[in-house]
Amino acid sequence: MSVLRVVLEAVPLPARAAAWALFDAHGHRLRSGHGVPSTWPDAARREGVLAASRVRLASLPLPPMPADRVGAAAAFALEDVFARPASEQHLHVSARDAHGRVMATVTQRALVDALSRDFARLVAEPALAPLPKAGRWLWLTSAADDTFIRQPDGAAFPVSHPRDALTLPTELTLPLMQSGAGLARPAAVDVAFAVTDAQLDAWSAATRVPFARGEPWHWDGDGQQFARVPDLVPAANGATKAPSGARRTWRWAGAIAAMAIIGAAMATIMEWSWLRIDHWRTQRGIVAVATDAGVTGVTEPDAAASALARRWADARHKVARPVPGDAMPLLARAAPALGALPAGALKSATFSPGQWTFELGVMPPAAVTAFAQQLANRGLLSLAATNASGTRLRATLAPGLDRP
Repeated sequence: MSVLRVVLEAVPLPARAAAWALFDAHGHRLRSGHGVPSTWPDAARREGVLAASRVRLASLPLPPMPADRVGAAAAFALEDVFARPASEQHLHVSARDAHGRVMATVTQRALVDALSRDFARLVAEPALAPLPKAGRWLWLTSAADDTFIRQPDGAAFPVSHPRDALTLPTELTLPLMQSGAGLARPAAVDVAFAVTDAQLDAWSAATRVPFARGEPWHWDGDGQQFARVPDLVPAANGATKAPSGARRTWRWAGAIAAMAIIGAAMATIMEWSWLRIDHWRTQRGIVAVATDAGVTGVTEPDAAASALARRWADARHKVARPVPGDAMPLLARAAPALGALPAGALKSATFSPGQWTFELGVMPPAAVTAFAQQLANRGLLSLAATNASGTRLRATLAPGLDRP
């Protein structure tokens, strides 16, 4: 039986081209191509491969529990990770492995519902990719033009293609340079697509994480791998049920785990409710202070705080005293970072209310990043734009520092 597999970012349209591959019953690739649906070869069965840009894979540790509770526990663990409402997400959760972890695949529910009508099976493109070496990340290209990162525990997240040869996409720069965010900093990143030595050196210098060449990979290179990855079609969704003996063995452990999860959820709800009430009281207090100070016509806390800050600034200026957002205090904050720039790097500096704009000459991306970080350490937010002639960087006070 022949199988046609197509990489999909959206529901197929007559004019929308996609990568496809035709396999025989033994998983051997017969031929492949890229084209609109009218050019796809006939096959006894059609399967869809959700492009890396449309899915996210997460590896989650879960305590022992009945198989029918694994999906709910994984959804609870992921609710703070993904911005979309739960009703819009399609979540597939594997069975717990020997290490107590499950693999959760998250994508858009509407897309899965639409594709499952025309494709007998749906799999995630990142799940087909090999796992990197321990402690390293693997950066791979998607058949839908973008790229994605594969992590040793099986997790994966999409990354834009590096359009600017020497500049990393933001989706990769942030997890490599910032602590927290739920991602362990890798020892190195292996790049599994064509890359130059200059790119590897620039990326390594910008992030202080070594970038190296990895083995090339293509989504249709291993036809047997399709049988080993989970089917995301709703009819087949859900974790594999444990044998009845296992269910009896873990019944009490599962009940305790469920009670722990429920207890944690109730504590979270109570804390959230208290914070909401405290926030509401604080907002009312800001409006009341503004009203007592003679500010009229404001009912929103942000507007009241801004009005109070303006009155404070006006009062300071009337007695010839500066405020943090004035030119000289701002420049004083930026002075250490400006002093650390290479000689001749600063071309000009222009002040407009509340902000300085610095024109910098041509500098390595790592130097621009270091300059912005030094400004941040001094309480200044920055916005930079780089072109062939150099970098324009605008610096303003971080929120809250411009107020008494």
